[in-house]
Amino acid sequence: MNKQEFRRYSLLVNHGNHSVHRSQIMGTQQIRKLFQIVLPY
Repeated sequence: MNKQEFRRYSLLVNHGNHSVHRSQIMGTQQIRKLFQIVLPY
């Protein structure tokens, strides 16, 4: 995952944060799932 991809991904996550601002709990769960897919622990 290079810098350009990460920047694009972080923008996507920020956009997701804004779009699910009303249902923040659902949004954070979705973002956490995405991070687990992209960055497995």
